[in-house]
Amino acid sequence: MESKRLKRIELVSRMREIDKKLDSLICQKARVSWLKNGDSYTKFYHSSLRRRRLKNEVKGVEVEDQWCEEPSTIRLEAKKLFENRFKTTKDFGVRLDAVEFKSLSL
Repeated sequence: MESKRLKRIELVSRMREIDKKLDSLICQKARVSWLKNGDSYTKFYHSSLRRRRLKNEVKGVEVEDQWCEEPSTIRLEAKKLFENRFKTTKDFGVRLDAVEFKSLSL
């Protein structure tokens, strides 16, 4: 009876070792396949980023009717554009001085 129990324990132990080796082998095969073939989603993601970066790249600006591709000039003109855009306020000529709005009383 004791020998059967010991034999069973030994068989279960060997089965677990074989299972670990099989898991390791499957992981190694998956890793080799990934290294060999790559990850298609990663390739797609990076190619999309590359396309978008090239599409959004500012190649140059027109300054006083001349095309300029110098990076420092592009930076300066971009800075001027945003400074002008955000510092000026537009007055549309609409006045609401005489208009009374309904309000809630407390």
